[in-house]
Amino acid sequence: MGRPLRADAERSVRAILEAAERVLAQDAGASMEQIAEAAGLTRITVHRRFANRQALLEALAVSAERQLIEAIEDARPDSAPVLVALYRVTSNVLRVKSAWRFTLSHGTPHGEAATALWVEIDTHTLELLTRAQREGILASATDLHWARQVYYALLGEAMNMPGPQSNPDALRPDAEEPDALVTLVVDTLLHGTGPRAHPSSRRHHGYYRRAWSDRPNPVDRRINDMLQLPELPFPTTPSPPEAWSRGEQRGALNATALAHTDFYVNPGGPDSADAESMLNAVTLLGRPPEGDFQLSALVTVDFQAQYDAGVLFLWSDDKHWAKLCFEFSPAAEPMVVSVVTVDRSDDANAFVVDDRSVWLRMARVDGVYAYHASTDGKKWQLVRVFSLGDAVAEHTIGFEAQAPTGDGCTVTFDQIHFTQQRLDNIRDGS
Repeated sequence: MGRPLRADAERSVRAILEAAERVLAQDAGASMEQIAEAAGLTRITVHRRFANRQALLEALAVSAERQLIEAIEDARPDSAPVLVALYRVTSNVLRVKSAWRFTLSHGTPHGEAATALWVEIDTHTLELLTRAQREGILASATDLHWARQVYYALLGEAMNMPGPQSNPDALRPDAEEPDALVTLVVDTLLHGTGPRAHPSSRRHHGYYRRAWSDRPNPVDRRINDMLQLPELPFPTTPSPPEAWSRGEQRGALNATALAHTDFYVNPGGPDSADAESMLNAVTLLGRPPEGDFQLSALVTVDFQAQYDAGVLFLWSDDKHWAKLCFEFSPAAEPMVVSVVTVDRSDDANAFVVDDRSVWLRMARVDGVYAYHASTDGKKWQLVRVFSLGDAVAEHTIGFEAQAPTGDGCTVTFDQIHFTQQRLDNIRDGS
């Protein structure tokens, strides 16, 4: 290992590298003398540090790649919520790529040191994508090595957009308006250019941008709290994070349903006047452990309009999902309702509740699901038994809040309880 450079030597090396990046970005064939002039140094000083042009290019690659690694590590990809980490990594990497545009796009063969650093970058990226897949952000069948190459290509193409050339400061983490390129890259990686179908990551990714920096703010705290509910032994993903919060006194889970939102596919098709098809309600979902389980909660809804509801939600994909709802009926009565969607939704009323709160429970037994409801949390009434197919390991569960016809409502999920204890009799809910 070479001896560390003195402070003045480090400054001159840094000046040379920064000048080389500026000059070569304008003229890839620029001479060492032109680079020395831009650095405010003599040609002899530059040659003392870098014997030839190839040595300078290799030093540029090492410097830029080290900064990439620092940018990735600063995003806390191992500990930050995975979507927050993905946005932070993307933002940080684009900022480095903007500063070292020539170096990171130049095709000069890497030396041993730069090659080793790139392997480290590949490893960090693959680990982050593995987390995303494990937490349901990427499909379980995704080839992660291919996803990594797609991500790299998106980052590269983002640098060809007008924004970074005209305003590189927009990629700073403290910029007043985070650059839309970051959202574009992440959104395209997760969804391609097709319809946004998955409820946990389909919309509202802009909210995650507010948690890029480490500055404390309410949204950041809300994201970190919600991705790991202490009542659940698995991580959950809020969509959008701003719709979800924890009560300060009892720790209840609060949701704000947005106006004109629901999960419903009208069985009569798009021309039916019965009810509008929507796939846009706020959700908090995660993948439970394998095997049997029970999830229950006391659900309270501040009913404002027809079909306002708090929901225990089961999701497979945009054509297969199920809801157990505490819903405001057309007769203006609180009611337990269930919906199972296989391409199109059914809609089954269970019973009227003389209160604004009711207990809801979802259970899985041998891959079959049962919905129950209770007015006291002790005696349970069966609502329905159903299946969503054999791919139960891919299913996610959690909570949803909806306001299909109104301007929004608030829902509270209290006394949340999860257990892997098997429900002995799926039809006898007691």
